[in-house]
Amino acid sequence: MLLAPTPIFLVSLLSVDAPTLSQPFAPAEPLRAVATIPAPTVESPSLAAALAAAQSPERRNGFEWGPRFTIAVGAHAVTGYYDTYSGEDPDEDLAYSLDACIYNWDGEKGLGLEFGLMYSSYSAPTAALSGDEEVDTYRLSAGVRFADRGSDNPIYIPFVRAGLMFRKDDGNISSDDGFGWYAGGGIDFRIGNRFAITPSVLFTDTASMSAQDWVYGVVATFGF
Repeated sequence: MLLAPTPIFLVSLLSVDAPTLSQPFAPAEPLRAVATIPAPTVESPSLAAALAAAQSPERRNGFEWGPRFTIAVGAHAVTGYYDTYSGEDPDEDLAYSLDACIYNWDGEKGLGLEFGLMYSSYSAPTAALSGDEEVDTYRLSAGVRFADRGSDNPIYIPFVRAGLMFRKDDGNISSDDGFGWYAGGGIDFRIGNRFAITPSVLFTDTASMSAQDWVYGVVATFGF
């Protein structure tokens, strides 16, 4: 059986919150912006930075002269005192040299292992021949070198050197060979960071012909 709504039921319906029934739906809350983290950008290095990176570690540390390996060729004047047959000192020709040095640098100081070849000739008077004899001289050397390039990047780098030497004198009459030692020094006057003009002086004392030499020269040094 259906019942008609009573007045109390109608009053309860009308007591419902009016805004809930009469007001339109509130707009949805807008979406909040999501914070985004920008992707890292890779900047292309400038030309100056690229050139700096391409330079040697020594140059970045303030040193322009710091080769790991050098080759030097040069010419030398020789003043020799030999045990000749006549007892007279020989007439020396120019000497020519080829040297190589492997360097290890620690700040201002450089320690190197060097190898050298030098050729020269001289005219020596003999008792068996009427006149002088031409004698070829070969010197092979191996030793150590110590260089100091200074703290203010100078254009000159002094060094000292010493080691062992084998000498061979090859002539028709005057022939001999033997071991000895050498000591000397020089100054690398650098032109840029890969080339230097190097005046040097060397003293040698060997058993071949009981020879003692003073060798003065200028070499062109190439750094790598």
